[in-house]
Amino acid sequence: MMSGRGEILENVSQPVAAALRGRRVIIVKPPFGVATQDAYALLAKSKAYVSASVAKQKLQDWLSHPSSDPSLLGNTLESVVFNKYLALPVALDEVARETGINFRMTGSGSACFALCPAKFDPQAIAVILKRCWGDGVWICETEIL
Repeated sequence: MMSGRGEILENVSQPVAAALRGRRVIIVKPPFGVATQDAYALLAKSKAYVSASVAKQKLQDWLSHPSSDPSLLGNTLESVVFNKYLALPVALDEVARETGINFRMTGSGSACFALCPAKFDPQAIAVILKRCWGDGVWICETEIL
């Protein structure tokens, strides 16, 4: 598990590792980036911070019940970045409508990820995102080890 600015790494418990192991993940990136400095400036301007105590409690709750979807923990940068870079939520909402797969933003963006069912064909996502973002979209399918 990573925390801080990504400099603090900790092992997760065996139940958490077991709940995540083998989960399929699709990572997508549009043909544009979001500078980390810009994402944090948007967050500072919006004052949409989640307190450290609330974030820690949400994480602790999930760690206690790791069978739930970890993407529900959220990302406070997502709303402010999506408000500025409308191509992200518009395309990802279309993916969700057409496939039922919900993406969340990774870090400060612009890459996004989704946990997918074992038998889901990611080709449908590729078709939608290429239609929305063009041929420069990057898509990677992997699984948690």
